[in-house]
Amino acid sequence: MYKSTRGQDCLGGLEAIMQGIARDGGLFVPSSFPQLSLEQLELFPREESYKSIATWIIKAYLPEVSLQRIEEAVKKATALFVNPAITPIREVDDTIFLECFYGPTKAFKDIALSLLPHFYKLGEEITHEKRIVLVATSGDTGSATLAGFSQLPDAKVIIFYPHRGISPYQEHQMLSYESNNMHSIAIEGNFDDCQALVKKLFREYPLLTSANSINIGRLLPQITYYFVAYKELLDRKLIEKNELINFSVPTGNFGNILAGYIAKRMGCPIHRLLCASNQNHVLTDFFQTGTYNRNRPFYITNSPSMDILVSSNLERLLFWIGGEQEVKRCMKSLEETGSYTIQEQDKAAYSFFYAAYASIEETTETIEGFYKRTHYIMDPHTAVAKKVMDDYKKETHDAHKTVVISTASYEKFMDTIRPIVPHLPPDPDYAFICKEKRHVWSLDEVLKQFDSLVKEMIR
Repeated sequence: MYKSTRGQDCLGGLEAIMQGIARDGGLFVPSSFPQLSLEQLELFPREESYKSIATWIIKAYLPEVSLQRIEEAVKKATALFVNPAITPIREVDDTIFLECFYGPTKAFKDIALSLLPHFYKLGEEITHEKRIVLVATSGDTGSATLAGFSQLPDAKVIIFYPHRGISPYQEHQMLSYESNNMHSIAIEGNFDDCQALVKKLFREYPLLTSANSINIGRLLPQITYYFVAYKELLDRKLIEKNELINFSVPTGNFGNILAGYIAKRMGCPIHRLLCASNQNHVLTDFFQTGTYNRNRPFYITNSPSMDILVSSNLERLLFWIGGEQEVKRCMKSLEETGSYTIQEQDKAAYSFFYAAYASIEETTETIEGFYKRTHYIMDPHTAVAKKVMDDYKKETHDAHKTVVISTASYEKFMDTIRPIVPHLPPDPDYAFICKEKRHVWSLDEVLKQFDSLVKEMIR
């Protein structure tokens, strides 16, 4: 069963996925963490490890779905990836990368969003209702949602993204899916404005659901690659059985790294998770001080998918550490004052996370320095995680092997990459192409026009 972090709803897995967010405004969390032992992990065939592990995890969290249906969904989802390993490990110089960008939109969001549409299809069979998928994106979620749900001919999707707040490539990907059933709308504001708008509309339109990481269906598939990475390191004899490892995770809305925390709770031998933020380092300050404060300048950076000041998934961690009443207290304070401080007695439980950040300049320098040394090109988000890992090792002298989660292809961020790697072939003028297709709405326009847009889509 799945319950709300704020206490009201209690639903089955597919029902929670279909609803997206609890009626009390909370996020759905599983009532327990299934355990996946290393003995079980070793039994999965190496050449099929991703599919086997993904199937096991999804079945454990969605017991109401038959094994055959889950195997079919995993098979269809992974067929969209150009690398048969789905999330391969790559050793470059002194760094181990987990490359998660071989899906249709070249970002780690494809991993979950290639599977989520199949969960919705199964959910429709149980609930006998169809919903419109409404998403706020800071870059990659939007295009991955559209690519994933394009597998379902009758899917209806609306994307909100910050105008001038994502890369031209990301915007071009989203606008290329424009149709009567799929709309991408640029919002005058930042990602937090888009996310707040989505939450407001959820309260007003019960036929909506989400593909953002506030939806538990987004998190479940992401648990997979933490176990896959550990198994691959074991199979390559890069670690010993039961040896603890770290992951450095570029972090914005706290979903990717939270999947790692769930993997830890399920038995994956993780020593620490490194929470890597960019210049919008609200999470760094939270883990270092115990106070979450969104009242600060908002920076548009070269790692736009992390340009976030309200990290929604942190609510789930607050629930698992502090409980329902702590969530209610913190969320009430966040809504009224823009900040909250965790209880003193809970602070030790958060020390499993190490948090640091990379500035815009440090991100660029990290990409350039590593490229000159190795000819490996990181995207800016991966570079943030690499910089934080390097800083962590210098600060702590921790000898545990650390895996950097590489979340996107550098091709999506050529404005940053091209000055560093000038021999790359020229790109189309995505900004010009997008200008011809772009729909820009103010926040007020959304509230005025959304009703007619929904009615047009469902008639």
